[in-house]
Amino acid sequence: MKILTKKQSELVKQLRTRAYRYLLFGGGVGGGKSYLGATIIVNMAMTQENTSYAVIRKNLTTLKRTTLKTFEKYMRKNNFVEGRDYTFNRSDMTWTFGNGSIIYFMEADVTKDPELNKLGGLEITAAMIDEADEVVEAVFNVLKFRIGRNNDHGELAFLFLTCNPNQSWVRGTFYDKSRKNKLTEPYLFIEALATDNPYNNAEYIEAISDPNTPKQFRQRYFAGNWDYVSDDNAIIQLRDLERSYTDVPKLSDDKSIGCDPSREGVDNPVFCLWEGDQIAEWYVPDIEISDTSPITIEIARELIKYAKRHKVPASRVAVDAVGNGGGVVDGCRDEDFQVVEFKSGSTKDLELTKVDKTPKYNNIRSQSGWKMAKDLENGKATIYKNAPYREEFQKDILGHTFNTDGKRTNLDPKDDVKKLIGRSPDFFDSAMMGYWVKHNKAIGGIIKTGKSYNQILKKHRKKRYY
Repeated sequence: MKILTKKQSELVKQLRTRAYRYLLFGGGVGGGKSYLGATIIVNMAMTQENTSYAVIRKNLTTLKRTTLKTFEKYMRKNNFVEGRDYTFNRSDMTWTFGNGSIIYFMEADVTKDPELNKLGGLEITAAMIDEADEVVEAVFNVLKFRIGRNNDHGELAFLFLTCNPNQSWVRGTFYDKSRKNKLTEPYLFIEALATDNPYNNAEYIEAISDPNTPKQFRQRYFAGNWDYVSDDNAIIQLRDLERSYTDVPKLSDDKSIGCDPSREGVDNPVFCLWEGDQIAEWYVPDIEISDTSPITIEIARELIKYAKRHKVPASRVAVDAVGNGGGVVDGCRDEDFQVVEFKSGSTKDLELTKVDKTPKYNNIRSQSGWKMAKDLENGKATIYKNAPYREEFQKDILGHTFNTDGKRTNLDPKDDVKKLIGRSPDFFDSAMMGYWVKHNKAIGGIIKTGKSYNQILKKHRKKRYY
């Protein structure tokens, strides 16, 4: 059994005093915040019969890929077995234990449930909001009145929250007051950083504290500095990015979509919808890997359905055609949906310097990503504030820095950003491709659409040879 860290033990100690009802734990990556939540929620469920708990994340797909994995990791490390110690209803996303206790895994996305009706009907003992800075404050306020409604035997009623440093309602409610020694009962904030967690290996600590990592990431996510928002080499500053957020959704007939397919079926694909000059949403279809249908075909089918649902023509749909994406392009074209290929390493039609006519960028990804960032910075492009996965995009774009190679501007390669943020920056790339396909006549790098290999075969089969 994994022993709690000193900071984790301190929060559990304060929770048991019953003086605190709203407890925030975190302030950096690697502090063991989600694992602590799993420890508390599971132990209460298993030791207190007929109680119920809600584990909340903004998006259900993200919850499945992150928070749920942490809960499953906790169960494995403590030798709890599905089917013996608990049952998992995957359609309802609930864990049920032999003593009648239940854990509900739920999303809280106001773009899908504006009135938060799913949360408003809960009768629960306690709750956890993982990455609370990603959800709107209304989620916290609704849950305040739902915890403690299934506490017939005086069980602890509380809201456990985790977060990373961010300019959100969490900061004003917890961090700022704590820093000024004005955070009082029933609120509690305990900061936990990667260095507070002895279970992090040396390689992990070295990676996130690397001097070559962008300053804003080291300061905010490693050092826990909530005020540090600057990096000289960032393609956009946080303060400028936040100015691009708008509460008003834009409706436009001039739409475009960028698609970043999964890499070899490891991650789910990401689609980004632009409404005119505004990012309206990111969409992550839940695609299961099948033995009967290639993952690329399934992605192509989902992309076509998504485009038709939003009335976006194929000529305004860009797909990353490198590697696994080539099969998605073919899958779309087999359905006579002629999407546009995006090849990130292409040097075709790059913007040239006025003096010696040399390229200003090393490839079309750098050129498109840079121009999108500048349009967000200067107000020519905006982002709908309640767009699903906006926080993931923020991490992606802030993870990109640039360097100059002679007269060229080079953005960080995708694999370098992946090492920094711990996943592929698919939300940035899908947005960038949606931006590019809308502006490709001005940006360059356009690749003519063509027929897939299967379409060519069909054409030849129609010919008769004597």
